[in-house]
Amino acid sequence: MPETGGVDIDHYAHLAALAKGAAFHFVFLPDSPSVVERDNVNIARAGRNDTFEPITLLSALSSKIQNIGSVATATTTYHQPGELW
Repeated sequence: MPETGGVDIDHYAHLAALAKGAAFHFVFLPDSPSVVERDNVNIARAGRNDTFEPITLLSALSSKIQNIGSVATATTTYHQPGELW
């Protein structure tokens, strides 16, 4: 992923276009309640999350992608499922 790929909607639109071109039926974005940092030393210093939440990202992508489905998960670890909508 490019350095700004986590916050670049066009990057995700490009990936969706590649999936569509490869005859995929949908794109899938999982949610995660975890920290994205891979280096344990940086976790304590990380004050940001540089990726989109899946529902928000798919909402934004809906204007950029056509003829391919979109699927996301929503983590319910900290909230009741009805609170997410």
